[in-house]
Amino acid sequence: EFVLRTNLSSLWNFQRLLNHVSTWPRRGVYAGVSGKHKDKILFVSGSGILMSPDVCATLIEHEEETRAVGIIDDVDIGATLIKQGISPRPLPRINILALDTPYSTDGIHYRIKMERGDSRDHEPEIMKSILTEWNV
Repeated sequence: EFVLRTNLSSLWNFQRLLNHVSTWPRRGVYAGVSGKHKDKILFVSGSGILMSPDVCATLIEHEEETRAVGIIDDVDIGATLIKQGISPRPLPRINILALDTPYSTDGIHYRIKMERGDSRDHEPEIMKSILTEWNV
């Protein structure tokens, strides 16, 4: 029913995601954690973009226009979809940016990317500890 574009620094609990979006419409969905590039272009972070199939079709239809934006893929996608009248809706994410970041294990989407001096070598260990909490 949806397409999820994600990256390697993300960990998802798909059952919680499906529960969260169970009442959402099946068309016009462009969701995730949004930001603004240079306070101008609204976009959803590339660590987790959830789209309905019609939104994916819009991107394919406007592929050249999307590539022509030329900033970075998630911003390019946002610029194109906003121009087509498709706005982002929020989807929660837990950011783990350092080894000492406290976090809950009842989230939907975790972005695990050391950004405050800790080695990125620890990221798989954190993912494993979350999966262990989920009994996976």
